[in-house]
Amino acid sequence: DMTLLSALANQSATALENSRLYENLQKAYYESILALMNTVEAKDPYTRGHSQRTSRYALGIAQEMKLSEQECKKIKTAAELHDIGKIGVKDLIIDKDSALSTQEFHTIQAHVLTGEKILKPIEYLSFALPTVRHHHEQYDGSGYPDGLTGDEIPIGARIVGVADAFDAMTTQRPYNRPMPMKKALQKLKALKGKQFDPAAVDALDRFVTQNLI
Repeated sequence: DMTLLSALANQSATALENSRLYENLQKAYYESILALMNTVEAKDPYTRGHSQRTSRYALGIAQEMKLSEQECKKIKTAAELHDIGKIGVKDLIIDKDSALSTQEFHTIQAHVLTGEKILKPIEYLSFALPTVRHHHEQYDGSGYPDGLTGDEIPIGARIVGVADAFDAMTTQRPYNRPMPMKKALQKLKALKGKQFDPAAVDALDRFVTQNLI
């Protein structure tokens, strides 16, 4: 019996160690991709810090919506990586201050699929794939890549979509000047039920009003 118990204990210890090493490897992949994301942003003064700010807003929205602590953490991580697919978009398109051609717009749209493809091999980040793919869907079904509507859009993607738009409105971009946070919130509210999830917009309003204005 002692020999059997000892063998089982050794097998369990080995399994636990392998699991720990696997988890560490997955985390290392995530950290490497996050570092790559930061490097890409560092090249462009207009998007520098965008993922971090979007992540902060997304976390605030998730907390205001009373999501679980685990779900909030997942949304925060997904928000950090939501634009990883822009690695495949040429700088001259991202930095363009005039209207995009049809082909250029399709190239921008493809970044959500590229991002999904980049992250898909990393099992540790599988929870982030729906957010990365769908954060440009719109509540009325006019978004991309799949034209999802309402609650068909994953909750993380609905939240990150609002956070992403809010940061784009309130920071300097090639195509627009930053607007005050209050004005950006008003613009988002006008698009509730059309482009954005009403609950996510209301949650952002509460978070920003209580913490940032």
